[in-house]
Amino acid sequence: MLESINIRPYLAQYHDCIEEVTCGGESGEEARICDYAWILNTMMQCVEYNVSFHFKQTGAKFKRGNRIYQIDRKDQLTQAMKAGIDFRAVEK
Repeated sequence: MLESINIRPYLAQYHDCIEEVTCGGESGEEARICDYAWILNTMMQCVEYNVSFHFKQTGAKFKRGNRIYQIDRKDQLTQAMKAGIDFRAVEK
C-alpha cells in the first residue's frame, strides 16, 4: 500500500460482489514505506460496508506511529497477522 485510499465509492456500489479486500506493503530493497494508518483506514472502510478485509504483509518498510521499521521478508506475513486486524464479513 503506497498511500491512503478511499474505496468507499466501490464498496458502496459493489459490496455484494466484492469477496475481500487484501492489502499490504512492498517487499525488497526498493520497497516504499507502508503506513499502518493507511491499512487501518482501509480496514475500517471494509467494516463499514461489511466486506472482508485481509492485511497480508507489512512490507519491508513499515511505519507505525512516528517510527519506521525495517522488517525482514521472512517476518512480514507474521507481523501483519499479529496486528489482528483482519475482518470477516457477516454473511449477507
